[in-house]
Amino acid sequence: MSKEKSVFQSFNNTNKGARNGPRSTGNPKLDALRGKLYVNKPDEWNQAIGMDPARFYALLSKDLPGNVFVSVELNGGGQGSLKVRSDLDGKELFWAERSFDRPRQTLKLEEVRIEHEQMRRKGIGKVLLQNQLDVAQAWGIEKLTLKAGREDGPFFWSRRGAAIDRIEGVPEDRQPVARFAKDIEDGIRSLDGTLSDDFISKARQALAEDGVMANCTIARLPDTFEKDGQPRLMSAALFDYVTEFRSLFDLSDEAQMDRVVDSLGDMDAVRARLRAEFAPQKPAGSGQAPPRL
Repeated sequence: MSKEKSVFQSFNNTNKGARNGPRSTGNPKLDALRGKLYVNKPDEWNQAIGMDPARFYALLSKDLPGNVFVSVELNGGGQGSLKVRSDLDGKELFWAERSFDRPRQTLKLEEVRIEHEQMRRKGIGKVLLQNQLDVAQAWGIEKLTLKAGREDGPFFWSRRGAAIDRIEGVPEDRQPVARFAKDIEDGIRSLDGTLSDDFISKARQALAEDGVMANCTIARLPDTFEKDGQPRLMSAALFDYVTEFRSLFDLSDEAQMDRVVDSLGDMDAVRARLRAEFAPQKPAGSGQAPPRL
């Protein structure tokens, strides 16, 4: 059994007394969320999180489908890890893991995984991101970093407005943005005859002018080509040649946050669709049940 799954399976077994049922954490607000929010060291909650537990859980879980569980592992000094997982009808829908350092105002998104193909492209990733940015803002965290590497990760996160992070003390020619520029040029050469001259010109202009936001500009170029009788974004094809890189959402950068909001589109509509599709099951004949996995 993986550590990830064992943490969440412990929700209903944690702090149980032999005769008197679950023991109090000493924090009535945490006790009220038993079965939804697990904290390994409740006495460190105020130092590490410093937010009403109900608000913290509500921000993280807002409009996510299924039964959402949050696990907070505190390591002292305002540091720790945070996991969010959802189940529906006994099937795992998705999970996300982060580490955080409140004194340094940083939150690192370690991994996001939507387990079932039929659950993808429904807006769950967008909601996870917006919820995480909302809780970071309420938490007083300014920087959300992540490694864009799994499958189409670099393309997905670039489309969502994540900048290429800089690494302190590393020479310019070894910065992630330099590697990104090399990957783009390699992709342009490899896709000779596929990409239009206009698209190539705009991509190179972004590399020259947009710095650590060049990935966002290129990922959102609308130019397409035909593949197997279907249109495909030239930017998506080009990002197939991009290796993983560390991305950054800087909540103090208003221009970047404007890009993020624009990239997410009409989130009220996305959230409404998720609420409608995954509403609690109604009695037979009263409406549609949520999809079975």
